[in-house]
Amino acid sequence: MNALFCEDTVQLGTFQLKSMLGQGGMAQVWLGAHNASGHEVAIKLMRREYQDHPKVHAQFIAEAQTLSQIQHPNIVRVYDFGFAERTFELHDDQRVDMGTPYYVMEHHPLGTLKEVSSPSDWVDLRMTLLAMLDGLALAHSKGLVHRDIKPSNILISAHGPILSDFGIAYRTDSDSNSQDFGISGTPSFMAPEQVRDQR
Repeated sequence: MNALFCEDTVQLGTFQLKSMLGQGGMAQVWLGAHNASGHEVAIKLMRREYQDHPKVHAQFIAEAQTLSQIQHPNIVRVYDFGFAERTFELHDDQRVDMGTPYYVMEHHPLGTLKEVSSPSDWVDLRMTLLAMLDGLALAHSKGLVHRDIKPSNILISAHGPILSDFGIAYRTDSDSNSQDFGISGTPSFMAPEQVRDQR
């Protein structure tokens, strides 16, 4: 993927976009920085084509709100979320439209479990598994089911693995019907009940 940089200063709240780190089906993730401190962060920004898609829009906002309430060392930390206050032009004829939702989270430059070597022995593997299970237990207690656990969604940090990308997470509370997209996930990592859409 070619690096995508801002053509002009793009301010989202008290943060500034710098360059795109990657993108998925519904969002882009950008490297950003806090204006006052210069602290680097990752900024998840909903893609333009979903701006007027009610279910995707609601899912994105629910993801940001839920993650901002979860404090766990093995779940990505969300610092802030909001909406772009004006339209910004980017390179490659892309832009950020006014009203586009975004949220700001911790940035881990070491990459993901997919990008680095996998745990080399049972001790390391067991540590990674237990850390993920501990984080998931808290997420489940908040009514959030991730649905896309895979190496590329596990960030590497000096303090251990961190689960990220709750973009297709399913909320178990009855008021979150906007989260229901049917069968979702990465086929090679989906549980049998997920493939059968049994939640």
